[in-house]
Amino acid sequence: WLAPGETTELYVDMRALGYYLSLRREEKKKTTYPAPFQRLYSSGTYANLNNIDNQLDNSPYYGMDLFTGEFADYRMTSAEYAAHVVDTYKTLEDSIARSNLSPLKKEMKLLALRQDALSAMAQGNYLREHNYRYTNRQWDYNFKVEGIEPLKPEDAKAICQLFDINDPKLLMGENVLDYVSAACSSSFDWPQLAGIQKGLVKDLRQIAGYPAKAENVALTDADFAQMKAMDNPFYLEAFTLMQKKAKDELAAVEAKSKVETTPDVPKERLFDALIAPHKGKVVLVDFWNTWCGPCRAAIQANEPLKSSSLKSDDLVWIYIANETSPIVKYKTMIPDIQGLHYRLNQEQWDYLCDKFKIDGIPSYVLVDKSGTYKLRNDFRNHKLMEETLKEELKK
Repeated sequence: WLAPGETTELYVDMRALGYYLSLRREEKKKTTYPAPFQRLYSSGTYANLNNIDNQLDNSPYYGMDLFTGEFADYRMTSAEYAAHVVDTYKTLEDSIARSNLSPLKKEMKLLALRQDALSAMAQGNYLREHNYRYTNRQWDYNFKVEGIEPLKPEDAKAICQLFDINDPKLLMGENVLDYVSAACSSSFDWPQLAGIQKGLVKDLRQIAGYPAKAENVALTDADFAQMKAMDNPFYLEAFTLMQKKAKDELAAVEAKSKVETTPDVPKERLFDALIAPHKGKVVLVDFWNTWCGPCRAAIQANEPLKSSSLKSDDLVWIYIANETSPIVKYKTMIPDIQGLHYRLNQEQWDYLCDKFKIDGIPSYVLVDKSGTYKLRNDFRNHKLMEETLKEELKK
């Protein structure tokens, strides 16, 4: 944690990396941490808080484990699910209170639990569907799970009676991103359910899309006017600085990157329009985004091939991203990726993902010399991609 405008020094204990790697590799079945052991040390206003929070100890885990597939039963009704969340929260809250943790650690664990609890309620429908898929090993998301009763507002409201979901301290704690996502969720009108007239939850819902817009230099005069009218002046100041920074950074990379003009055709004809200029050639279309680690790794692995084993005028590389890739990061990265780059809007992206039944990224569509195309997510096997492209070029 940093105070606004503050600079800090961080010292990382690299034993933490080795410890987690050893667990992942199952080379050591450790049940205790080395003592004393602190993952990170920092300076600054919140040094004590950061240092205490980064102490590894052997205290129990007090989270809800929402995404294991076992948190809830898909057969639960709306009322049963809400009661399950409430009961789980109360049990864990009591465990924290009875623990031997310091008062500060107890408070941090409790904040994390509350973040978990609001997220559990906001995602009630998803988590029960996830349980169905886990229980039945049904991971084909083209298969629609039927029969799960939608979580009702009057049941979800129970979480608002356990603690103040508008408490600014909920921006602390390890599950802060889950809390923000839950507070901004369209699943429920939390201000109405909790009787919130002003404060954190209303503010978060109002500026929910602004970080992405600022990163893309897309905040409008109307957006700034709306922030100016808010009770808390922080948002106007923060987003003004964010957009200015993005605008300055964009100007610095603009001339170095080339984004192709997306064909002005109906979305139903978009893919054909993208590949039409390359008739008679092999085309590999790579669906990716800047925030996707596996996408970046695959692209990095492919780059050397373009000047070696896959060097050919008959092979065209097309890269398709969408507007979730921040424009500055996007235009900074693409000069180092040989190929044609298109950045689609959400409607165009969603249509192509549905057209090809894309289950995640990176995803690949192979277009052969005859113009026939097919989704080839087996190309996530990098060696198979290389060998297949070689064979296609020989035809």
